[in-house]
Amino acid sequence: MPSLLEKDLSRGEEVVDVLGELRYCGVIDHQTFVNFVQMSLTDNAHFQALLDCYQVYSRTFHITVELMQNVNRHGARWGTEKIIHEPRPGTESMNPYPCWISYHLLVTEEEVIIRCTNFVVEGMRKKLEAKLGNSNCRTQEEKRLLYMTQLSTGTLSERGGAGLGLIDVARKSSDFSWWFTPYSEDRLLFTVESRLNRKELKRRQEEFRTRLKAGRTEE
Repeated sequence: MPSLLEKDLSRGEEVVDVLGELRYCGVIDHQTFVNFVQMSLTDNAHFQALLDCYQVYSRTFHITVELMQNVNRHGARWGTEKIIHEPRPGTESMNPYPCWISYHLLVTEEEVIIRCTNFVVEGMRKKLEAKLGNSNCRTQEEKRLLYMTQLSTGTLSERGGAGLGLIDVARKSSDFSWWFTPYSEDRLLFTVESRLNRKELKRRQEEFRTRLKAGRTEE
């Protein structure tokens, strides 16, 4: 029987066969993040074979890393009312305190679906809304231009980034959405969902290989 989350991820439609699945729900710090990515994707021969197109695998890997790093660096700690800004020595580029995260990846014949949820405070909500804007409905070209604009004009944050992580996730996704869910008086759940169209990415990869071979033949 499919789980409620699988039905939710399929947008209420009849659930298709799930070919592969990864889940993590709990606290996350830098070491947990590194271990999860290594065991689940880098060293996971089953998933590498399942995501049998380089474009699909590389984007799945990149989006997973970006989403988990975003939570680890900027998420609100479980059980607190603020985002931590006091780094310990040697941890200036990461959040030195564990944050709570819910990560779920599903692979179907048509898509790779990645959903990530974490806590944020009201102040972070306003920043995220200002940064992401209407990225839910932007075209791929608009997302690319938003990324390039932020890259050229964005100021570095105190954690060393230019605010590109979530924008880059939107740019690399076939379909990208985000929303807030009220949790308590001063905290919310922030959810990001990225979908990758496997067939479309495979088609693009084959077209690229065909052009590459044609170019070599002409030489």
